[in-house]
Amino acid sequence: MPKSVLPILRGSMAAPLTGVCHAAGALADAALPNQSPVLLRAAGAPKAAAAMRLRCALAGDPVARWALFSSLSALLGTAGQGAYAAANAALGTTAEQQQTAGTSPYYIVTVYCRDCTSMAGQRGVTLPPTLH
Repeated sequence: MPKSVLPILRGSMAAPLTGVCHAAGALADAALPNQSPVLLRAAGAPKAAAAMRLRCALAGDPVARWALFSSLSALLGTAGQGAYAAANAALGTTAEQQQTAGTSPYYIVTVYCRDCTSMAGQRGVTLPPTLH
């Protein structure tokens, strides 16, 4: 969140900002030999880098609750999603840093969305029937 937006946000609220929900993500699929710094940034910026920017930009606010949405890909990964898995793993590190700093983040790992509105579903990926 650019710092220029924060004064507008703060000015429009009746009470201080005490909670944040971060659920951003972007896919930049490529097999390992085709990965590049551009693809790593494309997958990492919305997930991990944005969480760090939020944390820094809101350091002076009384934010007591953070909800950070991750993906199971951080643990399991899928073919071609190394950059996305790394971004989700980095988000877990952000949650650990927040906990060390005294906040209690909710680190929520999403597994599967039945109606297939997940990023995989939007890309036409069909999951096996055993996952339904």
